[in-house]
Amino acid sequence: MIISAIQNRDFSSVAGTCRNRTGIEFTFNKNGLVSDHSKISIEHAGKIDYYLKANSVSKDGGAGAAIAFLPAGIPITMSVTSSTDNSYTDSSDITQDRLWFGQQLINDHTDGFFYKVE
Repeated sequence: MIISAIQNRDFSSVAGTCRNRTGIEFTFNKNGLVSDHSKISIEHAGKIDYYLKANSVSKDGGAGAAIAFLPAGIPITMSVTSSTDNSYTDSSDITQDRLWFGQQLINDHTDGFFYKVE
């Protein structure tokens, strides 16, 4: 996962399909999220705590969610939700590159984490 490339709209380093533990999948190609309904907004993305925080937004202007691009070895922090609460402990598999989609972090809740499957 190459954060600087993603910031420049090159998603090649995350191209493929990612899945969470409940079976929900997202597919990326070199241009971004492959979806008829959503896209990744990089315009206001920022690198925080060594990972990239961006937004998944609806193509029709509806609500979206936060997305974090998390390289292996880097834990997610409450900064992804702009919170200063330090009580969260990352329970994802930080040995792998992964994505997180969501609105809030909840201890021991891992449905928001997605890992590459192909």
